[in-house]
Amino acid sequence: MLRNLILSYRTLMDTQYKFTITQTVSKQTTEKYIELSFTEPNFHHLIGLHKLKGIDKVKCFNGNGAQKIYNQILGNHITFYDLDKDTSQHKAAFLSRATSLNLIYTMLENISVNLKGLYYFDPNKIGSKIKAKYLLHFQHRDKEFYFLFDKYDKKVKNTDICYPVSVFRRKIQAELPEGRSAKHYEMKQTPIKLLKVEKIQGARIVTLYDR
Repeated sequence: MLRNLILSYRTLMDTQYKFTITQTVSKQTTEKYIELSFTEPNFHHLIGLHKLKGIDKVKCFNGNGAQKIYNQILGNHITFYDLDKDTSQHKAAFLSRATSLNLIYTMLENISVNLKGLYYFDPNKIGSKIKAKYLLHFQHRDKEFYFLFDKYDKKVKNTDICYPVSVFRRKIQAELPEGRSAKHYEMKQTPIKLLKVEKIQGARIVTLYDR
């Protein structure tokens, strides 16, 4: 059920992930922190509900009802049955995102094994419309995935307070129409030296990655 995606997502909502990285300013290298949290409104864009513009139950919110859509799914008022009524033909893309969403928890919990790279993300370098500051590239079994997150405007010294933006599987060449090339989002991006990843739940802190 579509509702199960929210229940899966909720396992992330009581957890904060803290990344310790290095930054160089005026030739001085210091530690910097990325704090990533998950909220209910983030779910709307992260799972790609904005792509289901052909569904009447989504269309009626006119792009401004992230929390309302979340509540509708939680109450089983928007279901997988409604996806079959999507006149804009985005069901396949949505299902791909939904599958990837379930891997965020697994990826972060096993980041010491699954991580392929952390990058500063510049969408202009690869012709992307995704607005995000960071790109996490990881592998799950024989597939590669991208997880992008952006920072809030809130300023905290040496810390970027971030929220999730998008997660999806990297397509392979065989899946694309003739003449199109598979996009490697990590290409041309600036790599980040990752030192540590911690999972914070209340007063409990667990180190998931320590270089």
